[in-house]
Amino acid sequence: MKISSNWVGHNSGVNKQIFVWSDNQPTVYTTTQGTGSGNLAPEIHLQGTGGTVNLPPNVVSNASFTRGVWHRWELLMVSNTAGASNGIATWWIDGVKVGDYNNVRYNSGSSPFNLFQWSPTWGGMGGSLSADQYMWMDHIYISGK
Repeated sequence: MKISSNWVGHNSGVNKQIFVWSDNQPTVYTTTQGTGSGNLAPEIHLQGTGGTVNLPPNVVSNASFTRGVWHRWELLMVSNTAGASNGIATWWIDGVKVGDYNNVRYNSGSSPFNLFQWSPTWGGMGGSLSADQYMWMDHIYISGK
């Protein structure tokens, strides 16, 4: 993934890229979390799972996403069992593990992940930009069992 060198983070800090769906809703998304021209952290967020849960990098806590540079973002997600918070979220940036959680509750039932969606979302409410900015994706690979 690559974001343009002039990328400006939304004032909410939310700069979404990929959504993963379960329970017929987008429950997980990746974000380069940050505002303005400041640091952008590669995070995983959960929504619609009884609240919003932000999973910041916890292995390399100062991990950042550099503007204007291609990055390889790898994500491993293992769904939780029904009613439990035992799912897994692990991610790497450019081959370095930056986040690792094993207490994740992705969904309320036993619904597996059922949809992958690339849907760049800048913020969500309000804000404006003075110039166009871009996001590129390449070599997307998805597997499951």
